[in-house]
Amino acid sequence: MSIKQSELSQRGLEALSLLREFVLPGEISDFVEGFGNGHINDTYCLTVTDAAQSKRYILQRINPYVFPQAEAVMENIALILPALKAEAAKAGEDVERHTLTPICCRDGKNYYVAQDKAVWRMYLFIRDSISYEVIESPEQFRQAGAAFGKFQRALHKFPAEQLHETIARFHDTPARYEQLASACQADVKQRAGEEKVGELLRQADRYRYVAAYLMQGWQDGSLPVRVTHNDTKLNNILFDKQTKEPLCVVDLDTVMPGLIAFDFGDAIRAGAVTAEEDEKDLSKMHFVPELYFAFLDGFMEQCGEFLTAKEVESLAYGALILPLETGVRFLTDYLNGDVYFKTAYPEHNLIRAANQFRLVSEIAEQLVRLQTETARRYQYKK
Repeated sequence: MSIKQSELSQRGLEALSLLREFVLPGEISDFVEGFGNGHINDTYCLTVTDAAQSKRYILQRINPYVFPQAEAVMENIALILPALKAEAAKAGEDVERHTLTPICCRDGKNYYVAQDKAVWRMYLFIRDSISYEVIESPEQFRQAGAAFGKFQRALHKFPAEQLHETIARFHDTPARYEQLASACQADVKQRAGEEKVGELLRQADRYRYVAAYLMQGWQDGSLPVRVTHNDTKLNNILFDKQTKEPLCVVDLDTVMPGLIAFDFGDAIRAGAVTAEEDEKDLSKMHFVPELYFAFLDGFMEQCGEFLTAKEVESLAYGALILPLETGVRFLTDYLNGDVYFKTAYPEHNLIRAANQFRLVSEIAEQLVRLQTETARRYQYKK
C-alpha cells in the first residue's frame, strides 16, 4: 500500500488503521480522505485490488453527536437491507448497484466500534453512479419520486415496529413547537427580542393549527406506521452515469418507523422549489406545483397501490407540515446558539427559517387544490 500517510489528518490516520478490522478481498491500493460532499459523517474512499480486479469501497465514521445511537442505526440498516435486496433481485436488477452492500467486520457485524466508542462502517462503492444536488427537470424529479416510491414498495410489508427509533420524536411537529417555546424562554443568546425573530415567531404561530395533523393520525391509528427514510432529498439517490435513471436510495441512517407523508413532504420541501433553503433573497423562493405533481406521479407509480385513502389525503399535508417543522427547527437552533445545524454566518439559521415559512405560506394557499388534484388522479386505486 503506497499511501502518503503524511498527507492524512489524525482522523484519516485513524481511519487507515481501522481498515484491518474489515474483511477485504485484497490489498489496499488507494485511500482518499474527505470523499464526497456530505456534512454529517467523515467519509473516505479506498480501492482494494486482488489478482483479478479492483473494487472501491466507502468507509465512514458515523457522527456521534447527530447519531448517539449509531449501533441502533446500523442494526436498522441490517434489518431492512434483505428486503431491499430481495426486491432488486426479483426485478432482475444488479443487486450490487441497486442496493447498499455493507462489508462485514472480523466479528461478523456490519460496523466496528472504535476505542472512543465511535461507530465505523464500510460499503461497497456503487460503480458508474452519479448524484445530483439540484433538480434539472420535472422528469428527473418524477424519477426521484419513483426511486423513493420503490423504496416504500420494497418495505411496505416490513414490520416497522422492529426498527429502533434512532432519533426520538424526529417528525413530531407539536414537540418541535414545544422546543421552540423552551428556546424562547431560555433565550441563552439573548436573541428572542430581535425584530426578525419576532416576525418569524408570528409566522410559526400562524400555522400552528396544522402542526398536529400527522401526529394525530399516527396516534389514533388512521395513518399506518411504515418504514420511512426521513431524508428524501435528491442527493440521496444515486443515478446511472450513462442512462441517468435511478439506481439506489442511499443514506439510510434515519430509517425508522414513521408516516408516508414524512418522506413525501420532505422531498417536496427540498425539491419542489425555486431556490436553495438558505437563499438570502426571499423573493427567489417559491413553491413549484409542477414539480410537486411530477414527484407525486413517480412516487405513486411505485407505491400508490398499497397506500390507504387517508394516506393519499395526508400527502399534501406532509408537503405543508415538513417545511413548517423544518422552519421551526431552524428558528429554535438560532435561539439556542446554532448548536445543531452547521452555519456559515450568524443569521444563517434565520435565513433558512424564513425560506421555509415562505414555502409554508405558498403551499397553504394551494393546499385544497393539491389535495383535490391528488385525489382526482389516484382515487381509482382505492
